Amino acid sequence: MILGLSVILAGCGTYDQTNTQSNGDSEPQSKPRPQVDVDSHFSSAQSTLGEELCKEVFKENQDQNVMVSPYSVQLALLMTANGLAEADRDLLLEALNLDGTDFKRDQPRDTKSNRVV
Repeated sequence: MILGLSVILAGCGTYDQTNTQSNGDSEPQSKPRPQVDVDSHFSSAQSTLGEELCKEVFKENQDQNVMVSPYSVQLALLMTANGLAEADRDLLLEALNLDGTDFKRDQPRDTKSNRVV
């Protein structure tokens, strides 16, 4: 037991210095994270779906403990939409509040960043 405790405590107080840089102070500073472009229409649709889904799930299960992940539901349905015919895909995207969003297939991508060009 003492050996196990000493192994656990041996890692306390250490940190990886490979991702930090010093500015002369005693506290290392983290490198700034790269900026991420977020589509406001997509994030708004994700929030709306989450609110609607939680309202429905909790309304039907008021006397029970329930855990739901709106992000997981949206991701699974978007993967499903990817394999549907155009008319069915449009219906599913409308239900996800993403109607009018342009999800084009086989878009050319930059080989380094993997972003659509």
